[in-house]
Amino acid sequence: MKKIYIFLLPFLCYSTQSLAQKLKFTLDNSARYDVREEEDEVKHKFQIKQKVRLNLKLAKDFSVKSAIGTGSKFNSEWNTVDKDLEIHLRNLYGEYKSDTVTIQFGSIPTFKGYKAPLNLDKGGWIDQAVRVELKAGDKTFEVAGGRISGTKDPDYFERFGAMNFIELEFTHNISKDMVYELGYENFRGDDLLKAEFRAEILEIATHKLKVAMQGLMNLDTQSLGHSFEVAFEGKEKKKSFISNLHFVNKIITINEDMGRRGELVDEFRTSGTQWTSEVSWNVNKRTSIFGRSILNLTRANKEEFNYRFNVGVKYKVSN
Repeated sequence: MKKIYIFLLPFLCYSTQSLAQKLKFTLDNSARYDVREEEDEVKHKFQIKQKVRLNLKLAKDFSVKSAIGTGSKFNSEWNTVDKDLEIHLRNLYGEYKSDTVTIQFGSIPTFKGYKAPLNLDKGGWIDQAVRVELKAGDKTFEVAGGRISGTKDPDYFERFGAMNFIELEFTHNISKDMVYELGYENFRGDDLLKAEFRAEILEIATHKLKVAMQGLMNLDTQSLGHSFEVAFEGKEKKKSFISNLHFVNKIITINEDMGRRGELVDEFRTSGTQWTSEVSWNVNKRTSIFGRSILNLTRANKEEFNYRFNVGVKYKVSN
């Protein structure tokens, strides 16, 4: 915790007026009740998540950003209430952004925009990294390189190691409702290819029906991961319960030989095939209610959970 306070000192060196003009923050507070069944035993726990995102704008196109939050590993940002509260600096990076070019450097997030099921977990990091994104019309080219380490110790000040991650990605927006992505990764010496397709196939009144497919292949072990997702999303409309309702169904398969890359996807992902259902409802601009159920249709490891279910609430504050 002392290290985080030292990190915050530069932000506090500005006058109150300067901070109000240049420093933006978002605070996410979440709580959930989690139940999972492992073999013949059912386990219950209550968990909380807190995350602060800071954005200090130093120039028109340049900002310093960071994320500080709970969680004990790369792909989990939750703390169980009967255990010690862990808060770590997860990301700290500079970002230059114009209409056609985005450059990030430092301890950067694992992805931008839509989080596909087989992408690296959204709470993770790429340290000592550089990401360059170039936009040309309806096409985007991206290259990133850095280090993913300390996956079981989120402390920014304790994460060390050699460069072990490279990513190349090409995105094409075929139309406003359809997009595909092709990519290559090298992680810890393993070569991986990935492909993704997303489309909005139907819109009726305040509702949108979307589909997404993704594939991930480890070329070294010839292991495959794939996902299919159907989402039913309501637009934000006041005084309407249904229009604020979001529902997602996913079928996700990860081969047990995928390697370490397959273990860093999401805290709920295990080897085998899973069926995941997620539902959320935006009560208002700051508060939402969510639930998720995960059923392991096949399991590579008998110690993995059979099913898991959680329900919770999220409250967001920003300036």
